[in-house]
Amino acid sequence: MLKGVELSDSVSRSLHKMMNVPLLAAVLLVKDPDILYKNFNENADYLFQMDDKALNPGNKSIQCGRRNDAFKVWTALKYLGETGYEKRINNEFANAKYAVAVIKKDKDFSLVLQPECINVCFQVKGKPASKICEALDKQGLIKVSYGKWR
Repeated sequence: MLKGVELSDSVSRSLHKMMNVPLLAAVLLVKDPDILYKNFNENADYLFQMDDKALNPGNKSIQCGRRNDAFKVWTALKYLGETGYEKRINNEFANAKYAVAVIKKDKDFSLVLQPECINVCFQVKGKPASKICEALDKQGLIKVSYGKWR
């Protein structure tokens, strides 16, 4: 999933789905940490008051002094750990692979495209997706979304 990432100057990821943390939990990793300061630093007196010598990440952050969204990711990592996330993510890929195999074997389903990650796009032949999703939602067992493809 991250093969070749070391060749990049920067990488961004939304951690919401894969790590199962609340929305607005994205990460931007950069090789050169000064790039954040150069691009996000503003010299407005009211923004960064340096009276206190404590670490102030405000001038290295897209959101300035706003919410600490990274805290959600940190607490999730503390709870599950790297090994826990490795198992969870490997299981998600295995489930996607299994779903693709089941869909390909069943004449009532068609795979829309081969997944690149864990999202499996498929359709039930001859049935409107909106009605199927509505019925599944009412059962409360699974949440499935639908969209139009070409």
